[in-house]
Amino acid sequence: SSTALFVAVLSPLFGKRKLTTYVMSLEVVDIGGLGLIYGSETKYSAGIVFALISSLLASIFTLANAELIKKATATAITTTEMLAGAGALSIYLLASGKVDSTFLEIGLTDLFWLILLAVVATAFAFVVSVEIMKRLSPFTVAITINLEPVYSIILALVIFGDSEEMSWGFYLGAVIIVGTIFVNAWLKSKKP
Repeated sequence: SSTALFVAVLSPLFGKRKLTTYVMSLEVVDIGGLGLIYGSETKYSAGIVFALISSLLASIFTLANAELIKKATATAITTTEMLAGAGALSIYLLASGKVDSTFLEIGLTDLFWLILLAVVATAFAFVVSVEIMKRLSPFTVAITINLEPVYSIILALVIFGDSEEMSWGFYLGAVIIVGTIFVNAWLKSKKP
């Protein structure tokens, strides 16, 4: 959830975007919503630190893509970044000795889900998220991505059929997150 906050703070370094009060206010409310979903527990402090580092790196990545989309197509950017990531991960796995004869053994059902996730939920979604930065600010893209935990849980319930009930914090947090997205859109529509 802090990715949008980092995007807002770092935006002036990457382009001509200004840090605005309403953006910072929305992000504080958004982080509160995500906090309700995940719960604030001190026993997860190491995870929170890693999440903050990840959010900082994700915000730099988002802002870099917002600049790259001005010069290249979303497909070219995505292809280059995905191949670089796959190459770096492959080198790591080979160097660490984690690849053996059973590494690529996989059942057909798992292969179907992996291909679906790789093509639809990763590659296609990433191309679209980069392409949309031609029209939307990196902050708007980052704050919208905060819906991932909400629709991920809903999709898991629909696809896998588990009937788990969420806590009141989940539902309240989801309403807050969706609310910040609508407030952001409404405020942007009011700007000249």
